[in-house]
Order: sequence, then structure tokens, then C-alpha cells
Amino acid sequence: MNSAIFNQANKVKTAVLKDHFEKNKKESNMSDFAIYGLYIEMINKSESVLFLIKNNKTAGVSSLCRSVFEIHVYLKFILERDSKKRGESFLLRTKLDEVKMMKTIISDTKEGRETRELMEVSLEEATNNLKSKYTDEKINEWKIKYKNIHKGGTPSKWYDFDRKTNSFYTLCKKTGNVGAYNTIFRLLSQDTHSVDVIDNFYLEENFVAVLDSKGDKEYLKILIEKFIFDSMLEVLDFYKMKDTKKMVMINLRLHYKVQTGSFF
Repeated sequence: MNSAIFNQANKVKTAVLKDHFEKNKKESNMSDFAIYGLYIEMINKSESVLFLIKNNKTAGVSSLCRSVFEIHVYLKFILERDSKKRGESFLLRTKLDEVKMMKTIISDTKEGRETRELMEVSLEEATNNLKSKYTDEKINEWKIKYKNIHKGGTPSKWYDFDRKTNSFYTLCKKTGNVGAYNTIFRLLSQDTHSVDVIDNFYLEENFVAVLDSKGDKEYLKILIEKFIFDSMLEVLDFYKMKDTKKMVMINLRLHYKVQTGSFF
């Protein structure tokens, strides 16, 4: 990709891997894996967005941008404070939700049978797959850890530490992103929920034409770069990588000085 911010974000990904994970193997914990995993996922989805925009394939891009925004908020919440507990909660809830889904697949219910039929797997294959990935001992260990992190509770939302943050909207309010939620997130959600599907057609009597996507490519590109930029700096601050952050800012300022004739 030819995005300067995206290129720097990739360099930060490598720097964190070398300067933190490789040098401090014994110190890395579940929260580190949550932070690094979310950051990589954010970069990967951003890469897809930029690739699609570059090739004029904007249909559905808003859904990816929405996901990138979600990751941005999750990272902000984890890095804000109590990062160890928050990161562990994210990973544990993700694993437990996957186990729940897999148990639904192997259940002797109409839903389970229909799901297995669609997946073209037998009950035996699905059961063996679950057991090969997760032992009962491991699942119970995760449940206990998750419950302990949340002081005896088992909230469905991994970020619901106060029993009041039970929706992404509430999380956005608590992380200072409610403005972005009420504008950017709601608009991006229209694409996800197919609210704007009628905009893709031109209708007249006895005539229907499919129109090109109306997505504002430049706006989406700027949007995705902002999320990447903010999260990149938060990750660098969290790991106290001052020298790397300094080089990132120098490289970006030089890039935009050459492109626009002035620092951004």
C-alpha cells in the first residue's frame, strides 16, 4: 500500500515484536497477546480497505471500516488502564464464545443439525474437532479465570467490568468515542445492515439499473488512516517505545512535507 501512515504502522508492528516480545519472552502475558493480536488485525483489515479503495471496489468497504473502528475502541479501552485484566478478559471471552459456538454445532438440536448439514460435517467430526482443540480441563480453567477477573461475575461483554458497560455504545461513551459512534459508526453500520441497499439501484417503470458504489473513497481512506494513526501511537506509548515513536513522527512529517510542502 502507498499510505505513509499504513507503512509506519507495519514498521511499528515489527518493532513491537522484536523490542517487546522477542526480548521479553518471559514477561509477555495474555494481555500482550490481546494487544498485539488486535493491532495486527487492525492493520490487516486496513490493508484490505486500502486495497479495495485503490482498485475502485468500495462496495462493502464500510463494513471493514466499522470493524477497524471497533478494534480502535477496544485497544483504547485495554491500553487505558488495568491492561492486564482487560486484555485477558478479551482473550478469554473470545475463547469461551468460540467454545459456545462449537458446542451449539455438536448439540442434538434442530439448530445443531442444520448447522452441521450446512457445514457438511458429521456429529462425530464436529465433536472430535472440539475435543482436539479444547479439553474440558482447559475450558473450565478459562471459565474460572474469566469469573475471577470479573469478581465472581460472567458478563457477556468482556469490557463490562462495572456491570454497566453492556453495549458497544456505552463503551464508546466511556472511552471518549461517543461522537464518533453517533456519526462515523452509525453511518458505517448502514452498509453492514444493508440500509442503503436501495442506493445501489436506479428505478423507473419497467427498468432497473445497478449503479456504481457511491462510497467516498478519499473520506474512507482518511478515516481508516486516522484510526490506525491513533492506535499506533497508543501502542507505542503503552510499551514506552519513545525512540520508535520519534522516528515514526519524523518519517511522517517528512513525507507530508514533501507531498504538501508543509508539515501535517
